[in-house]
Amino acid sequence: MPGGFSAYLYARNMGTTTAMAFGPDGRLYVVTAGGSVMVVPSPGAGPQTLISGLPTALGLAWRANDLYLSVRGSIRAYHLANGRLSGGESVVRSLPVGRHQNDWILPMPDGTFLVGVGSTLMVGSMTTG
Repeated sequence: MPGGFSAYLYARNMGTTTAMAFGPDGRLYVVTAGGSVMVVPSPGAGPQTLISGLPTALGLAWRANDLYLSVRGSIRAYHLANGRLSGGESVVRSLPVGRHQNDWILPMPDGTFLVGVGSTLMVGSMTTG
């Protein structure tokens, strides 16, 4: 490791991770290539599967207690309450797919999101209710 950096194992046994972010509850939320959303309650704790069976999921972002997932062709919204995620409705549909798809999702200070689409970086903005 370069000077000033350190590394440690936070969690294991999650498969291929495609995105992660800490939620408003301080837990680590992870999206896997297998189409699952997992949560790691604390460093070294075993992951818990909250959602499974998603199409290819490559990005996640939080806005307050709402989790937005970038999944193949759409953006889905979930709400966190009492340690559980509910909802899952598509808030954006019909994103272009083919050889590439939507991937990362980045919350902006004004409440919109930037969404990456394809390998040549087409950037768009979305707003939600």
